[in-house]
Amino acid sequence: MTSSDRLTRRSFLGRTAISAAAGIVTCQLPLAASAMAPGESPSYTIAAYTRPFDKFDLPTALDMIVEAGFRSVGLMTSRSPDPSKRGMYFPINLQLKPEDVEKIAGEVRQRRLQVLSVFGVFDVGKTVDDTVRHLHTLIDYSAIVGARNLLVGGTDQKRAEVYYQAVKEACPYAAEKGMEITIKPHGGSNATGQECRKLITKVGRKNFRLYYDPGNICFYSGGQLDPARDSAAVDGIVSGLIIKDFRPPKDVMVNPGEGKVDFRAVLANLKRGGFISGPIILETLAPGDRAQLAAEARAARAFIQALIAQ
Repeated sequence: MTSSDRLTRRSFLGRTAISAAAGIVTCQLPLAASAMAPGESPSYTIAAYTRPFDKFDLPTALDMIVEAGFRSVGLMTSRSPDPSKRGMYFPINLQLKPEDVEKIAGEVRQRRLQVLSVFGVFDVGKTVDDTVRHLHTLIDYSAIVGARNLLVGGTDQKRAEVYYQAVKEACPYAAEKGMEITIKPHGGSNATGQECRKLITKVGRKNFRLYYDPGNICFYSGGQLDPARDSAAVDGIVSGLIIKDFRPPKDVMVNPGEGKVDFRAVLANLKRGGFISGPIILETLAPGDRAQLAAEARAARAFIQALIAQ
């Protein structure tokens, strides 16, 4: 693919008006017949994680996602409801009680949003059983908010054995809830598509799959590994695509299309590998105030629409 074929934010904005229409859930687009059964067409659901809006509390982040025209959401990070706490906060976490999660579910329902994914952080306990219990709690909480996907970040090599054995043992419980567990490229033992494939093969559960994150492929390789090449290694294991761009030397807080990721080449590889339907979820935007983020979120949604319509 030449540089002139690459979908950049500048070329996209130059030929596509930013739509203010709110009702965007599914987009139908053609795919090579060799990758599809007769009569099939791929279908992708566009969503946004809360991470781009995590300088705000969760209700405000959800409002901004709705205002940008999204109808599906992923719960990742937000500002803590406790003003004394600073730093990264996960709205779905192990310190919550079920009634706390029910309140979050109510906030989501109030805005008529669908939760596609929950990002879950869990402790690697001293034993596999301890770790499985943590995962079961996150699965329960994800089910309460209506998510069918629990996304986990992986771990380092030192703790990988217990971590992935716990994932393996938790997968049947997730399946009972109608859920899958996914991993994404995130450094440590799962920094590349090939490493993720090895881990997914080792776990060997049908509902343990991959959310491909091209921005992280760049980030954790210091910009040395191109996701347009790496994504060719994940055929058959992808159930979601994360929209995250990258700018050297180590920046992923970038509006999609303004960095180095060739999203068109990545999606083409994933489609050839069988990813013809599923979530495509925005994870990062450039920092800004509320007005800037609102505008960039609308532009990012339209960028994703243009991407999957190629």
